[in-house]
Amino acid sequence: RSGSSSFIIFLFLLMAAYLAMPLVEVPFMGLSLSAPLFALVALQALLRPPEPWLRKFQGWILLAGWIWLGLFISTVGNGLLSGGVDIDSDGVLYLVRYAYWLLTFVVTAYFASREDLLERVSGVLGWAIFGLALARLFEAVVWGKIGFWTNTRFMSQNGYGFLFSMFFPFLLAPILSARGWQKTFAILRLLVGAAAVIVNGSRGAWLGVLVGIIAFASLNLLARPKKFGWSLLILALAGLAFLAVQYAPDRVRATFDQRFATFERLEEDKSYQIRQLMIQKGLRLFEESPLIGVGVSRFRKESIPLDLPRMLTYAGQEHFDAKSAHNSYISFLAESGLAGSLPFALLLLTLGLRGFKSSLALARRQQPWALSVFSAFIGMSVHMWSISSLTNTANWFLYGLVAAVIVRAGRREAP
Repeated sequence: RSGSSSFIIFLFLLMAAYLAMPLVEVPFMGLSLSAPLFALVALQALLRPPEPWLRKFQGWILLAGWIWLGLFISTVGNGLLSGGVDIDSDGVLYLVRYAYWLLTFVVTAYFASREDLLERVSGVLGWAIFGLALARLFEAVVWGKIGFWTNTRFMSQNGYGFLFSMFFPFLLAPILSARGWQKTFAILRLLVGAAAVIVNGSRGAWLGVLVGIIAFASLNLLARPKKFGWSLLILALAGLAFLAVQYAPDRVRATFDQRFATFERLEEDKSYQIRQLMIQKGLRLFEESPLIGVGVSRFRKESIPLDLPRMLTYAGQEHFDAKSAHNSYISFLAESGLAGSLPFALLLLTLGLRGFKSSLALARRQQPWALSVFSAFIGMSVHMWSISSLTNTANWFLYGLVAAVIVRAGRREAP
């Protein structure tokens, strides 16, 4: 068996598309469509792989296992120390889910590194995020869902925003690699995507997408300094999209200006103050139990004295205890302590440092899609400071793609 079957490859690409555009669920079951798709891919990778791979990927496997072991120690340790009080079915369920997400990371790292799958995945993700942008613009035009706090229908505005931060950079590589009318269409897709990001009104997405674009342009400049004009073009197109808001319909312009103005007065923004309060809670929970944290899934269930700012005194602390952490890193630190956070930090450091070097190496071999993968990782990582999002498949899938870039670059294949 020299390669994966066409059917399994199709399922993997379909899973990638769904993760970037998860607008439907499994009928009558309320399940993510990615779960059954990934199960079939994982079965082949584990039971009938085209080639032996476990030894070659043992570093990634051991790192994933270390993260899960830390989560297990945190969850079970809190249960034992509390006499069974601080462990429940949610904690056990999330241990199982983390095993699934970490398996997603490992299998994606292996599967995407083979053949030409990274190039194909990059293309599929570009089309999927373009489709998501069209869906968001459809809501704006047909149902008037312009700006934040407008109760979007297909998915939440935070959901839209985080996916834009994750996958928007996959719209950029085709601008470098396409030819003729396809390059023109690639530019059009970028502008449509930018319009959707602006209309959605998520400040985290504005920042995440902007960072992703700057990262892509900067990486391309480092990898191919003689092609600096393309980096400038990408930055100019992004700037043009934001400048064009001033010529948009009055409602769009007014909504954008109002939302953008909140950056200048965050101390008066209730949403921002709640996020700061949850950071305070997370750090205090960590200080109380630095080694094993409070246990997986327990951030909302734990209470610790907090200093409420004047703006948030409209409710008691019990109201805020049930709030989301609104910060992926603080939430993970508070729940898993050093037991889980140290290996997770090592994973991020490895992906960041080696992914940077590997994406540049592949870009120099005329493979700009690698810049999209790493820029997506950067944009997602920035947005994760304002959203609690580690408990979903897409994050770990993207981590797996960065690992696959590292593996591909290490093969030193000819361009």
